[in-house]
Amino acid sequence: MFGRIATVLLALPLVLSAQGNPQKPGKVDQAAVDAAIKKGAEYLKTHCTAFGDGFRESELVTLTLLHADVPVNQAPLEDGIKWVKSMDVEKFAARDKVYRIGVASMALWTLSAQANQQKLAQFAYFLVANQGPQGEWDYGVNVELPKELKPPDDPKVVVSGGGEPGAVPAQPPKNKGGTQVQKRIPINPKRIGTDHDYSNMQYAMLGLRACAESGCVIPDRTWKDALANVEAGQFPEGGWGYSWLVPANMAPNTTLTHGDTPYGSMTCSGLCDLVICHHYLKQDWKKDKKVLKAEEWLGKNFTVTEHACYEKGTGHPMPGGKKQFYYYYLYSLERAGAFADTEVFGAHDWYQEGAKLLLEQQQADGSWPADEQNSIVQDTCFAILFLRRATQPIVPKRISK
Repeated sequence: MFGRIATVLLALPLVLSAQGNPQKPGKVDQAAVDAAIKKGAEYLKTHCTAFGDGFRESELVTLTLLHADVPVNQAPLEDGIKWVKSMDVEKFAARDKVYRIGVASMALWTLSAQANQQKLAQFAYFLVANQGPQGEWDYGVNVELPKELKPPDDPKVVVSGGGEPGAVPAQPPKNKGGTQVQKRIPINPKRIGTDHDYSNMQYAMLGLRACAESGCVIPDRTWKDALANVEAGQFPEGGWGYSWLVPANMAPNTTLTHGDTPYGSMTCSGLCDLVICHHYLKQDWKKDKKVLKAEEWLGKNFTVTEHACYEKGTGHPMPGGKKQFYYYYLYSLERAGAFADTEVFGAHDWYQEGAKLLLEQQQADGSWPADEQNSIVQDTCFAILFLRRATQPIVPKRISK
């Protein structure tokens, strides 16, 4: 059983999809989902060709096309892969560095952790270095890499997948060949990060998770400080906002002063961060009170027709209210469901409700409409990643008897 889904819709007849496959009432037709993903990918292939530093969606499109099962030697995915493999964390000109390096890490992990381990080690070094003094991340600054990042010459460091020897590796979608064998690469840069927000923090954590699963050894301090920060930033009712006021010295069990009110995408981000940190610290997250409180918030405030509670925000003066960052929110919701290992938030089947709306919202050219903050390309990527259920769940650690 996947998650804690409660089975409903009892004693109702089955219906047939267009391909003759039995479908439960209320469930989206998988054939229709697959067709929407393919059509969306065709839009991206037609409208995204200039991969590089100046195209801010380069890494997101690459990740999306990989999950849309586009052949890796087919344009423009082939160009996207070449770009991601060539990204230089010492000279990256983009402002939104943490976002893009985080997504690039996920793309290379999806493509092949073993073949791209050295590049993933560079990305891990960048992300760890850009963590701030209170466990936070902002947009990031370039970092100087050591002359080489490689495993020590020690046979004991050979493990299967990422994480600890004997652990069950999380297999990325494209890893068709079974467990990869790779050496662990220690990552120990000096921290240079400053400032903060829970959006950048989420993408840093997603990138670090991909790097960790690729054999990069992330310092425990990285996970511990991030966990302390995200725990301190949770509102009593279970949600998170975009920002907080960082104290000069954040003692354990500090409650952060919020610069915003809680809303959907940031609450999904906080939930995912909790699970990731607990997992890599070898702690049981499934009964963690803060994780359960976050799930409770998402259940009480659940919606897929708008960005949950975004219009109530006080720290982000964006026009457009509840429709702003809508598809960004839906992709955040997909990640939260995957990491929390649940099919439902409250009484809502998050995937079925979200997928139904996304199928209705897709435009004739295969894209999804942009809001005032994101581009059509970004929102189309977010929609495809939701429909594909692209996020690999966290694999519980193996308990030795």
